[in-house]
Amino acid sequence: MTRIISNLSSTDFCFQSAGFSARLLAKADQALYQQLYCSQQVMQYIGKPLTAAQANASFNAALKHNDMASEQCYFGCRVFLVLVDTVLNQYSGLFSASLQPLAAMGLTEGRSQQTRGPDGKFEAELGIMLFPSAKKRGGGQAAIRGLCQKLRGQPKLYGFTFCTATNNFAAKKLVSRLGFVYCENRNCYQLLK
Repeated sequence: MTRIISNLSSTDFCFQSAGFSARLLAKADQALYQQLYCSQQVMQYIGKPLTAAQANASFNAALKHNDMASEQCYFGCRVFLVLVDTVLNQYSGLFSASLQPLAAMGLTEGRSQQTRGPDGKFEAELGIMLFPSAKKRGGGQAAIRGLCQKLRGQPKLYGFTFCTATNNFAAKKLVSRLGFVYCENRNCYQLLK
């Protein structure tokens, strides 16, 4: 594993904003994780809902990702966060950031660069899933905006990407409002630093 940014760890992804907070996914969040990943409504634009056993295995993998990133972040690391509506004192959903070298995004060639990226530059691929009751409360914007603000100061950050299903108009609207632009050759939305 290659460290990509000095002094960046999973706790650096957590934040507080007006009405929302983001914290690392923890063991106590297993029921929350299962509720989201097993829901047909939540998963409609993401993929097939998971079975309880699949969700438990996925949850354990997510915790492992967070543990691995607790001391240092490296190419390929993924950090999972819980979004909390602090006004209603309830969970809004989950979101994540996956740190990828630009080489993995198809911007450079060569096996050695695929583990390092050109000049150590990386992108943060963001993802989010919200409970239906949490939609239209501003949590999605707070999560993506807050995460972008937390990472924007990293000198090796090239930008952010957000991929979504073609018919997920709510997600497209969400990231467009935050300045993301559709990048046709990559089939995702992108926000450069």
